[in-house]
Amino acid sequence: MTKNTIANDLLYGRKKICFFGIGYIGFTSAIAYASKGVKVLAYDIEPTRVELFREGKTSVPNLREWLGFDPTVLARHGLLDATTDWQDLIVPENNVFVVAVPTEKNGFPFKDYVMDVLEKIATTKTKHPLILIESTISMNFLPDIIYPILCRGLGLGNFSVGVIPRRDWFDEDSSHTLKNMPRVVGVDNDTMREEIENIVRIVSPDVRRASSCKIACLTKQVENCIRMIEIGTAIQLSNAYPRTGMLEALNLAGQKWNIPTLFGSCRVSGYCLNIAPLYLQLSAEHPEELTLLSAALQTNDNQPAIVAQAIANRGVKKVLILGLSYKADVPVWTESPSIQLSKNLEHLGIETRVHDPYFSAQIIKEKCGIEGVEGDFLQLIPDYDAIVLISGHREYKSIPKTSLLNAMKNTKLIIDNDGSWDRIDFGVIEYQRIGTPGWRGE
Repeated sequence: MTKNTIANDLLYGRKKICFFGIGYIGFTSAIAYASKGVKVLAYDIEPTRVELFREGKTSVPNLREWLGFDPTVLARHGLLDATTDWQDLIVPENNVFVVAVPTEKNGFPFKDYVMDVLEKIATTKTKHPLILIESTISMNFLPDIIYPILCRGLGLGNFSVGVIPRRDWFDEDSSHTLKNMPRVVGVDNDTMREEIENIVRIVSPDVRRASSCKIACLTKQVENCIRMIEIGTAIQLSNAYPRTGMLEALNLAGQKWNIPTLFGSCRVSGYCLNIAPLYLQLSAEHPEELTLLSAALQTNDNQPAIVAQAIANRGVKKVLILGLSYKADVPVWTESPSIQLSKNLEHLGIETRVHDPYFSAQIIKEKCGIEGVEGDFLQLIPDYDAIVLISGHREYKSIPKTSLLNAMKNTKLIIDNDGSWDRIDFGVIEYQRIGTPGWRGE
């Protein structure tokens, strides 16, 4: 006979797990639970996203490959349901709610979505709901926002909160998955700690206990803070030694057992690396002590202008930026280097266009403020004398080398952000990465 726990109620279909938000994080977490036989009921404000989820589908390209299986089978087994009416989730039989909504807007921390979800959950009549927060939040959210909202609606002591930040992302390394990576879990209610940890273990067996929700919040932010400082250091070194070949030195330094392999880039991008450090600054008891973090963030903000000037130093007139996404083959544009770089280039009088197979020209214009271009990128290249490769999409990397070289008959300069083309011999065309000798064109 199975032990009567909430985790077992979920595993044996006696209860559903409810998700608020089925974007990248919410969708993949929900699918992970469903793959273990747990029934999922999800809420999202976008009707198209809801309809796709009911079928085990998503608008995110290549996500099936990242998951490692076809999630439509879960829909056929009746494990996936979704709605645009949040009240469908707030019924007495549902008592496990996962918050997976964005906590950034326009590159800055944003709390309104989390507040809205908590206000909805606080109306539930279920006995002692468990609220699991996957969204990246500041530890100050707990006493300032989360607990006050839930206490007003549910009463003190009538709910439990767990902070369960995600560490995995769309990574080619199969060891960096939701299933395989250690998962930090913080719970402030000792009586429900084991229940919440066991719910998380359904999809992430290796649970690492944080002593509190605040520590779980801090852990996520510290991880990204350290990473931001590391990358900021690589960018600073590449900028400080533009004629020497810092990229090679960074690569060799990364072969030491306690140093990661780093390289300079056009800018750090994405949700976590940019937003989590800002939350760390907001919640610090002495934010003035975070000088390394502040310098790294400033370096990151300044980098697109430095790269734009390096291009201008070559007398370039027209630039084609390949990629709005900050992650290869995933349509995520948040804090993309292309956004600020394109604006900096235009400010210097250089005609600039952005191409990305995962975004329409209209969306590119909305995000970058300049014209986007569509179609076969090989047909576009001859019109530009410089190419900046930001995203290592398969469309850009898998092209036959001869076809690429033939298209570059007018190309004078290539800036390769992550080295996607570093094995190609471009002949007389100047090929640079951030940190190769002479990359700044001085």
